[in-house]
Amino acid sequence: MTPRTVRVWKEVHKWTSLVCTLGSIKLPVTRLDAALMPVQLHFVARVLPPGEEIMEYICVDNDQYGLAGGLENPYKGKGFGLAQKWLGAGRIKQGARALGATRRCLELASSYAKQRVTFGEPIANRQAIQWRLVDTYVKLEAATLLVQRAAARCDRGDEDRNEAYLVKLYCTEMAWEAADMCLQVHGGIGLTTDLPVERLWRDQRSHMITEGTPEIMRMALARHVLNTFG
Repeated sequence: MTPRTVRVWKEVHKWTSLVCTLGSIKLPVTRLDAALMPVQLHFVARVLPPGEEIMEYICVDNDQYGLAGGLENPYKGKGFGLAQKWLGAGRIKQGARALGATRRCLELASSYAKQRVTFGEPIANRQAIQWRLVDTYVKLEAATLLVQRAAARCDRGDEDRNEAYLVKLYCTEMAWEAADMCLQVHGGIGLTTDLPVERLWRDQRSHMITEGTPEIMRMALARHVLNTFG
């Protein structure tokens, strides 16, 4: 299947006095010339397809920050740190989302394993299936504690960036493995759109990439491990 191109906006739009949102970053602007480029549709992200937005001539209005009268902007030079803080909270949220997805995969796989009968007995009675379910359950319980600890620290304001990396890495990979396990337990019926299994499989794979890929998370955590234990 070849990607299809959907042209959303071809002409240039202009707005005044609005808040421009770039991911998690909200930037008050007084003038914005923007053109939304063609969006590529693909088999994973059907709900939020990726696209490219070009912005030029962005002017930040200090009055919108309450900085009228020539006051110094308290956020000047701190944008990267703020962005990192927002990304950390987003990665913890990704971990929480992965918990729900993993639990749903475990529910679907367990329920189907009890219903599916081969050679005179449910596949839930077979050790190969049982061990897959148990392995997913153990990872889910461990990930739940990991996310709760990171979220509690974030609420107290003493969040650790490395902990957010850890949550994002472990939980999203766990959810992907759970979705793959669920698909394997269902067999051929799991590949059809009659069940939500294929959607879970696609979603979990895409979430491993968003908010930081596993490679980037491991690279950052490697520095932490070498500095802490080396």
